[in-house]
Amino acid sequence: MGYTKKYWNTPIGKVVEEYHTAAQPPPGGRRGKRAPTPEEMEKANQRQKHRKAQLLLMNNFRADDYFITLTYRPDERPADLQECQRQFRNFIARLRRAYEKSGEQLKWMRNIEVGNRGAWHIHFVVNRIRDTDILIRRNWRYGHPKSVLMYEEGGFRKLADYMTKASAGLPPGQKGDCYSHSRNLVMPKEHKREVKGNIVSRGKFRAIRIPDGYYLDKDSLYEGINAYTGYPYRYYVLLRTRGGYIP
Repeated sequence: MGYTKKYWNTPIGKVVEEYHTAAQPPPGGRRGKRAPTPEEMEKANQRQKHRKAQLLLMNNFRADDYFITLTYRPDERPADLQECQRQFRNFIARLRRAYEKSGEQLKWMRNIEVGNRGAWHIHFVVNRIRDTDILIRRNWRYGHPKSVLMYEEGGFRKLADYMTKASAGLPPGQKGDCYSHSRNLVMPKEHKREVKGNIVSRGKFRAIRIPDGYYLDKDSLYEGINAYTGYPYRYYVLLRTRGGYIP
C-alpha cells in the first residue's frame, strides 16, 4: 500500500499535499458513502483557491514588492462591482504602459472589498520597480493608494487570505469574482510521486520529514479527511531558512 505526494518548489519554499486515493486506500479504509455537505464543499473549494493564490505569490513575488490598498474618495465610489472592475482594468492598462516604458513587465494580483459602511477598496499586490509608488499614485485617479513593502512571513500565507477572501459588504445581487491576477503569473511545476506506507499510522498522522535547509510553517499544516474522497489528507508548507535563522 502507499499514498500520493504532490509538491511544488518555489524560490522561497515547498508546498506539499499528501493523500490516499481509491487505488491506494489506507488500511481498512473505505470511502465513506456520505456525500460531502455544501458547507464542506465550499470550505474545500476555498482552501484550494487560497492554496493556488499562495503558490502564485510564492513563485512570482518577493519581499520588498508592494502590497497596496487602493482607496476611493467618498464621491468617487463605484456604483457596483462591474464599474469597479472596469476602473481597475483602466488603471492596470495605464500602469502596464508605464512599466513597459521602463523596460519592465508588470505582475499583479488583486481582491476587491467593500466595508460595512460602503467604503470600496482594492487590495493589490504588484512587483516593485523604480518609482512604482509614484506611478501608482499618478494612475489611480479615484483616491489615495496606501503602500507597504511585502514580507514573506509564512510564505505569504496571510497575504493569500487577503487576496481570496470574499467581500461581505457587496450590495445585494452583486455577482462576480473579486479576486483576479495578471495572466503572466507562472504557477510552479507540479511534481507527483507514489510513497510506500500510509499517511496515518495507529490513528495518527505520521511525522513530517523536513529536509535540511527548510522549516515547517506550522500555521499552514492541515490534517484531516478530504471532502471529495473521504480519505486522509495532509497539506503543509516548508519554507527555506536564511542566514542560519531557524524559527
